[in-house]
Amino acid sequence: CIRDSNWTSPPFSDEDVRNRTYHTAIPRELERRKIADVARLVADRIGVQPLAFKGGRWGADGRTLRTLEELGLRIDTSVCPLTDYSGEGGGPDFFDAPYRPYFPSHEDILVPRQPPAPDAAVLELPVTIGFTSGDNERRRALFARLRDGPLTSRLRLIGVLHRLGVLRRVKLSQETADAAQMRQLVDATLARGYPLLHMTFHSCIVRVGTSPYSRSERERDQRNDWMAETLAYAVRDRGARPATAAEFRAQWLAASTSGT
Repeated sequence: CIRDSNWTSPPFSDEDVRNRTYHTAIPRELERRKIADVARLVADRIGVQPLAFKGGRWGADGRTLRTLEELGLRIDTSVCPLTDYSGEGGGPDFFDAPYRPYFPSHEDILVPRQPPAPDAAVLELPVTIGFTSGDNERRRALFARLRDGPLTSRLRLIGVLHRLGVLRRVKLSQETADAAQMRQLVDATLARGYPLLHMTFHSCIVRVGTSPYSRSERERDQRNDWMAETLAYAVRDRGARPATAAEFRAQWLAASTSGT
């Protein structure tokens, strides 16, 4: 999986560094050159043609999908349901994104489509984010009403309901959730019949001092333990099967073709 690092992936200009924090804010041709450059480096240095992409700071939109398909990439992992980055320098709003894998539209990355040639289309693998109880869609609607309501900030209703477990939103990542919370999310995700558990984290978390999530050896080891415990639980106790993004895509296409 390649990850475009926004304005710092060559080629970039002084203006990119000063004013642009998401690669979706730059001209499409420049975005294409950046992604192509990273893909070429991966192929040259590792000897493997990359198939999966994650946008830096989760930046991706419909035009990004077109670029990925033109360059031969077939998987995007940038979409984070229940998450809005629009207040962080013009990032994407993924709050209403689908929870399940889907073929996204070139016009709107949040809208599923049926591509004429699935083998050549980008498959979106959303990060596993959800509520640990109740119906995901109803909880999402309630969360949105509270978030947008005039009294939310004053009464801190979302925080209260989170602590009570009524509206507990969890991302499958040791950066934002502990092992117990992630186990709850695994159970809720599988109970809803979703076919994918997509865990995410920054690779620098494994080195002390390179991430706000690993400022000490103790903190690094604790978060890595949370990840290991969650993976062991998902595989050993809940029957999940580990797979690369490319392996999952192949299985997904095969199941879609057979109608299962």
